[in-house]
Amino acid sequence: MSRVAVIGAGGHAKVIIDLLRCGGHEVVACLDAGRVGQVVNGVPVLGDERVELPRLMKQGVDAAFVALGDNRLRQKVAASVAALGLHMVAAIGRSAVVSPSARVGRGCAIMEGAVVNADARIGEFAIINTNASIDHDCVVGPYSHVAPGSALAGGVEVGAAVFMGAGTRAIPGVKIMDGAVVGAGTVVVRDIASPGTWVGVPARQIKNKD
Repeated sequence: MSRVAVIGAGGHAKVIIDLLRCGGHEVVACLDAGRVGQVVNGVPVLGDERVELPRLMKQGVDAAFVALGDNRLRQKVAASVAALGLHMVAAIGRSAVVSPSARVGRGCAIMEGAVVNADARIGEFAIINTNASIDHDCVVGPYSHVAPGSALAGGVEVGAAVFMGAGTRAIPGVKIMDGAVVGAGTVVVRDIASPGTWVGVPARQIKNKD
């Protein structure tokens, strides 16, 4: 298994460290310039990844995981880290259920209790959080985050960098466009085809993106 550097040192990183260890990886360091000297889940926090990663690679670190919950920031940092040639591992919980026919992209997090059913596709660097359910034939785009306790029924298509808040629901076959924010507890019963923030039962738009 790999020796991994985790980018980030917040609560999301704590969970990722557990998942990586369950997968047999050795987590060598967390990288966060704002938390240097701290310890996260038993792992020392070093400085900025742009400085520390080349040094760690010389010491045998061969993989990285970008443990940043913000979708846009995760996308930006993942691109710069991947350019170094490091293997971008996935982190999958021991109690997660992932169908053999599902496809999971590099750098994904699939937390404990999550379910990813038959022929679902999870794009790179997506987060399927604790107890989230992704049913058959769903597509979750790259850099998206399906928060704890959410459920996507069969054939739902979630675009890139979408945030599905805690406890959201989507009925079969709906499509959610790139970059949309779906608030906690929202129920999506028709396509979300314009950007912005959507809340309520059923989902309604409350804020347009700038």
